[in-house]
Amino acid sequence: EIPFEVVNKLFKAMDQDLDDKVSLDELLNYVKLHEIAIPTETVIEMFNHAASFRRVVNEKDYQRPLTI
Repeated sequence: EIPFEVVNKLFKAMDQDLDDKVSLDELLNYVKLHEIAIPTETVIEMFNHAASFRRVVNEKDYQRPLTI
């Protein structure tokens, strides 16, 4: 299990606009900026998987930024 402090630090590093949320674009930008060898499709799948665990009112809510 990854300690919360580590996840929180990574989350804050990805949050480019400092709104305490990480959008798909911010996640993709972070991966590209740090040259992390993960295919774009995998990053999108990871984001969508994380988003699938939140309560939503409509389908567009799945694309909203993630919060920690």
